[in-house]
Formats: sequence, structure tokens, C-alpha cells
Amino acid sequence: EPCTVVASATSKNPSLHTGKARATIAAGEAKTLSLPLPKQQRGKLKAALEAGRSPVFTVKATAHDHGGTHIPLSVQVEAQRP
Repeated sequence: EPCTVVASATSKNPSLHTGKARATIAAGEAKTLSLPLPKQQRGKLKAALEAGRSPVFTVKATAHDHGGTHIPLSVQVEAQRP
């Protein structure tokens, strides 16, 4: 079934947060979402990575269809220095 997905991510140490990303997905398809990190947050992330820390982001997403069904999803992603 086609659905709309809304996602964002947060990290506790250091305290970071992304903006929200939204995508409409057709039935049977997959899409990659890019979560925007504001400029000030990018500086904090860079400083943490240079200090040898790897922040863990909790990505929370919700998919909802036209029938009103909501499916939540939460995954953890570790940021690493490229």
C-alpha cells in the first residue's frame, strides 16, 4: 500500500538532533531518506568525532497510509568518522 514516512533522529551524547524528513512511497517500493543536520549541529558532531567519540543516533520513523494505519519504527545508527 502507498504510504507517507516521516523520520528524524536524536543523539544523547553529544546532544544532537536532525530536522524531519518526509517521503511518499508507492506500494512495493523502497526509498532512502536523508535527515538534514543543521549547521550548528554539524559542528558539534564534527567535534565529537575528532575527539574520538562515536555518537549513537536513535532514528524514529512513522509510516502512515490513507486508511489511518500508523506503523512506528526506531533504529540506532552509530556515526563514524569517514
